[in-house]
Amino acid sequence: MKTHMIIAIDGPSGAGKTTYAKQLAHELGEPHNAAILHIDDYYDCSAGRLKTEAVVAAFHALKSQGKPVIVEGVYSLTFGFPYDRKIFMTVRPEEQLKRIKARSPDLYDKYVSKWIPAENKYFQEGQIAAKCDLVISND
Repeated sequence: MKTHMIIAIDGPSGAGKTTYAKQLAHELGEPHNAAILHIDDYYDCSAGRLKTEAVVAAFHALKSQGKPVIVEGVYSLTFGFPYDRKIFMTVRPEEQLKRIKARSPDLYDKYVSKWIPAENKYFQEGQIAAKCDLVISND
């Protein structure tokens, strides 16, 4: 594995992308511990949008370190980064809602009314799972 591999982990909220990214980074081991770019860190809830320019800047800063970079989060494939591997994670809708309610009870209603429908539209219209090298079911 080249030390500067760039990996995307996309999929619905609550599918386990962050957990998997952390496991993958750990498995890469020293001295190649991967840098993880969490797309969620760049979502402006009050404006209801992703801070795209900030994501791109953060990506280039991490890439310049010469380590593997894992970009994880919904919409990871929208940036056109030069990914070596693309992973899509799935989760059953009822399990997704259960996880979101446990993780973010204060945002649950926004997930159900806005964010999950927008994610599903992105996955369907962009054929995101089909563009990935690997699909992991995390039910």
